[in-house]
Amino acid sequence: MSPKASVRLPLSAAQRDIWLAHALDPSGRRYNVGEYRELRGPVDPQLVRAAFRQLAVETDAMRIRGIGSDEDGPWQELHAEPGDQELTEVDLSGAEDPAAAARDWMAAELARPFDLASDWLTRHALVKAGEELWFYFHGFHHLVIDGAGLALLDARLVELYAHAEAGEPWSPSPFGSLTELLAQDAAYRASGDAVADRAYWTERLADLPPSPQIGNGRSAPVPSESLPFVRRTVTLPTEYAQLLRETARAHRAPWTMMVIALVAAYVRRASGSDADELTLALPVTARTTELARRTPGMMSNIIPLRLPVPADTTLAVLLKSVVQEARQGLRRQRTRFEEMCRGTEPGPDRPTELGPDRPGAAARPPTSLQVNIMAFAPGMRFFGVPTTQHNLGNGPVDHLAVAVYDLGPEDGLRIDFDAAPQSCDTASVAAHQDRFIRFVGSVLGAPELPLRSVELLDELESRRILGEWAGSAVPVDDRSLTGRFEERARLRPESTAVIFGQERLSYGELDARANRLAHHLRDTTGLGRGDLAGVLLDRSTELAVTILAVLKCGAGYALLDPEFPDERLTSTAADAGIAALVTSAGHAHRVPGSWPAVRIDAEGTAIAARPGTRLGVVLTADDPACVMFTSGSTGRPKGILSSHRNLASTLTAQTHCAFGPGEVFLQCSPVSWDAFSLEFWGALLHGGTTVLQPGQRPEPALIADLAQQHHVTMLQLSSSLFNYLTDEHPDTFTTTHTVHTGGEPASPTHIRTLQETWPHITVVNGYGPAESMGFTTTHTVPRGTGEVPPTVSIGSPLANKYAYVLDDHLRPVPPAPQASSTSPDTESPTATSPNPPPPPPASSPTPTDPPAPASTAPATKPTTTPTETSTTPAAPTPRSKSAASASNPPKSKPSSPPTPPRTSHRDVRERAADRVRDGCPRRARTGARRGPGLAAGAAAGPHGARVRRPARPAAAHPQRKDRQARPAGAHRVGRDGPGAGAPHRAGGDRLRPVRRGPGRRRAAVPGRRLLRAGRAFAARRPAREPSRLGAGHSAEPA
Repeated sequence: MSPKASVRLPLSAAQRDIWLAHALDPSGRRYNVGEYRELRGPVDPQLVRAAFRQLAVETDAMRIRGIGSDEDGPWQELHAEPGDQELTEVDLSGAEDPAAAARDWMAAELARPFDLASDWLTRHALVKAGEELWFYFHGFHHLVIDGAGLALLDARLVELYAHAEAGEPWSPSPFGSLTELLAQDAAYRASGDAVADRAYWTERLADLPPSPQIGNGRSAPVPSESLPFVRRTVTLPTEYAQLLRETARAHRAPWTMMVIALVAAYVRRASGSDADELTLALPVTARTTELARRTPGMMSNIIPLRLPVPADTTLAVLLKSVVQEARQGLRRQRTRFEEMCRGTEPGPDRPTELGPDRPGAAARPPTSLQVNIMAFAPGMRFFGVPTTQHNLGNGPVDHLAVAVYDLGPEDGLRIDFDAAPQSCDTASVAAHQDRFIRFVGSVLGAPELPLRSVELLDELESRRILGEWAGSAVPVDDRSLTGRFEERARLRPESTAVIFGQERLSYGELDARANRLAHHLRDTTGLGRGDLAGVLLDRSTELAVTILAVLKCGAGYALLDPEFPDERLTSTAADAGIAALVTSAGHAHRVPGSWPAVRIDAEGTAIAARPGTRLGVVLTADDPACVMFTSGSTGRPKGILSSHRNLASTLTAQTHCAFGPGEVFLQCSPVSWDAFSLEFWGALLHGGTTVLQPGQRPEPALIADLAQQHHVTMLQLSSSLFNYLTDEHPDTFTTTHTVHTGGEPASPTHIRTLQETWPHITVVNGYGPAESMGFTTTHTVPRGTGEVPPTVSIGSPLANKYAYVLDDHLRPVPPAPQASSTSPDTESPTATSPNPPPPPPASSPTPTDPPAPASTAPATKPTTTPTETSTTPAAPTPRSKSAASASNPPKSKPSSPPTPPRTSHRDVRERAADRVRDGCPRRARTGARRGPGLAAGAAAGPHGARVRRPARPAAAHPQRKDRQARPAGAHRVGRDGPGAGAPHRAGGDRLRPVRRGPGRRRAAVPGRRLLRAGRAFAARRPAREPSRLGAGHSAEPA
């Protein structure tokens, strides 16, 4: 190369992937990486300048200027001379806080985007903060240099400075050339070794489970001029780092492998996932040759570590797996991570996690959780003075990246937690890091202890999560539903209670007609207190009269949907154990049985002749009020028995909706849905009006007409129906002031559209399983401006309801998107089933007990009051073409955030639960703590009995069929075919091939899923040895 010539060279495989990704990065700064060294002593700027100039002459990577492409592909222009590239010198010693000013200047300098077409792609500066406080700054585009290359530059720069200081000539350069490095990389890509390595990764990453996430789903604001990640830094003191090294040494493993095992263990616990394996991304140098190890440039790569993490594993066992997995991966570390991503196909249960600014965006990366360990030259003196190394950025962060730096024997370990701002906010990053430090201390003190037994939460977190954030109790009087209604009828007898078509019933008329029917039911069927009556009627005023009449008899009602098949109606009636059936002549034949049947249309004359006075049955708040059944989406529908107290407390003292005279509710949900309770009783218990929509299913056009005709003020809609009405019938909401949506993930786009069209409307997103007889949590969506958020929260618990998040072993987990929600509200219904077991023991908890304080945790932000419980993913929901007709309205899928709800558990504090696995990574569990009324009812008959769900059939677990048990010991994988067992080309013996199974199959022991209330909590938690690591880490601002 002539002295002033430049040459175009192709990009390496690593450079090409970054070049493509940079072109897709709108910010232009995701691949800016850099660090600085804090120098504590005198420095001669003139010597630094001379050493830097010689370094630029010797280093090809520092003389890259101009990246482009032509018909032959992308290229880089290597210049023979550094040209105008100079060391920037900045004097900030006169600033009010020189050190802070220097850090701010370096952060801003690194965040400046590079123009790949015309800029030098490295930046270097010497910043003066005082006579004995200097900062040496490196900033560069990742396309030209990686961390290992930067370590080479640092070592050579120190050597050149020493030569200049001693007045000696420059020593020969130790660096290889970029041309040679590119030729070597191209030779490998075309070799059989590359083919074999790719085949290994293809096999190793087959059937990869979804990567666990530990973000909280909250977005962190990041200034547009900053690097796009959120960082928190702590430093482990020397004694803590020493314990980590000693524990690793005791298990014959490098301390770096121990760090990886600790991160894997923490992610397993903090995610709340019940998966038996997870995958971590490990950045590696990919420098396997002598030339590569002495040539600055971009060669670094990422290898995925697929690790078995069953719940009963220990740190010691996990460490062995990490060592084995890393050993195999490092032998094949030159296969590009982007190639692995392109070879891992996304599926319906494994959505694409690779962002649009990464190459291969159509593929799914093996993982987005990264552990980066850097120990290139700890304790190195820089320019002859003591120095501390500080990282400013390592490149893109897709979810969470944990970076660990060896600061030398005197300074311990520095740990950075970097999070993508769209998955975790600043406070949550800090909480995770503090929690990780505590976890490290606990698990290092007892490496043989099962990971599931290591506590994650500190005392303050436990108190908040299990106490103040879980929900609140509000006094509610003990009147029954009929008592409350009758008071309204006495105070406002002329007010309209029910509207159906052209028929209107006042409170006084509805009360009198219900009294007559109650007399008739008691006299003809013997219906009385503690019984259940089936109600099979089309939606009409007669339905409202019948519901009240059954309650006035002292019985509870079981609403039977006329649209259900006859077989389901009959089985539902039998499972509920009804004592009588109230129906019409047209439906009576559909539910044959031994119970007496009252046909209210055929017996209308006799009913009208009954007295309009009340029966005088005295009811308590704990008498059964109704039975509702689940949808049956996970098997046979399960019955849920609710007391008067349950329903009244759900609709009393709440703030998510306006209740009272003048409020008009539209009852359009199917009578078999728990939404019926809010639409019907939300009006009648408070002196409002309920408008009954004709037909059994929501009709969008009819809903729009009724809402405008009757000036409806409150609507409750499934998310699909909400979206459709917003798009096609926006006039529905003309007089409405509150709209509830739920049952499916809410659409932020449609909510924003409705708020902009009708600014007076309040939108409430709610979540509640059927056991809660309505909402368990609600979130009032604020009127937004600017960008539409990606999710809508399901909010915080209602009064007298409690929400928690559990892992697979009913332990509280930190705020995280993957976990199981549990709502042991004090006024929640009691589960029932076709075959009730014996009544619960006399020691059953009562509603007077304090809120459950032990084994559950809500997904709330850990540094503020619990305004939100969790969030549900929701993309803008497109309108279905089939929803264009009023006769074919949109049907809401039985989905719920995050998963279909499961059956009840009795008392979280005692950790008593009816646990039903459904094969999903996240499950909802709900339940009640019953009072003495229901407990007594259980003893007398099936209505109050606590019911254990029947075992799920094998067909409900298709993914578990013929599961292969995981082999004992380290999870090691070899290759099949000819040559199996031969020595590996990288050294060592060929590992024996072991078939990988999806996980350890649990034995089907009858009754193992039922955790009894009387079992001692401490008995199931092995004692933990005192931690040798405490909270003594120091936090350092990034």
